[in-house]
Amino acid sequence: MKPNRRRTLLLAAASLLLATAALANPVPDAAHDRFADRLTEAVTDTLNRELAGPGRRVGAVSVPLPANVRPPAGYDTMELTLPYKERLSDRIFVTVTFLKEGQPLGRLNVMATAELWAKVAVTTREITRGAHLSGEDVALSEVRLDPSHNGVVTDLKEAVGKTAERSLAAGTPLRAAYLSNPTLVNSGDMVTVEADNGRIRITSQGVAKEDGDRGQWIRILNVQSNKLFTARVVGPGTVRVEF
Repeated sequence: MKPNRRRTLLLAAASLLLATAALANPVPDAAHDRFADRLTEAVTDTLNRELAGPGRRVGAVSVPLPANVRPPAGYDTMELTLPYKERLSDRIFVTVTFLKEGQPLGRLNVMATAELWAKVAVTTREITRGAHLSGEDVALSEVRLDPSHNGVVTDLKEAVGKTAERSLAAGTPLRAAYLSNPTLVNSGDMVTVEADNGRIRITSQGVAKEDGDRGQWIRILNVQSNKLFTARVVGPGTVRVEF
């Protein structure tokens, strides 16, 4: 093969490779950048409207957008929704619907990254498994949320009085999964049995034959007749029967 022809073929092959690479990895242009800026602004406004509020704020927002993504031609409005906004995390799924005169033209799903800050319940000291939390054991503290904070407790009322299901270091953000309602009645406890039909109220003593939380029905042994019956737990050491 002659040198000139070989050089021509090599140049053609190189051009084809460059063109293929450009298609696979397009370079963002000015139109893409303008759209990315508009989208980031719209996402920021939506996050502030939907997620910010008392005890919660939105910081810096980033919306990574591939270079080959373009909005549909002719759209005049973007409508943004957050399908999973109840999941407190720094990665937020956003659905963008493009509209023209109120009619949808297309849809785009993006994953935004945001600095989402919230005041959450944290432990003020080391908590052992099985301990009952008091008002001195927890406090509100602002933390930057990430996926590990899913289900985090944001109201102290949801933590105080609960039982720790695991040992917790001081400063641990509390998740609902870490807490449970305390057992108000334990098997073997002597309990007060209330019987009330609205006109007559009678109290007696019994022995719980199983553990019970508020609202649960458990077996109670009548200490006088030695017979079993069921009653509903209504408070610490107290059950109620209906007649």
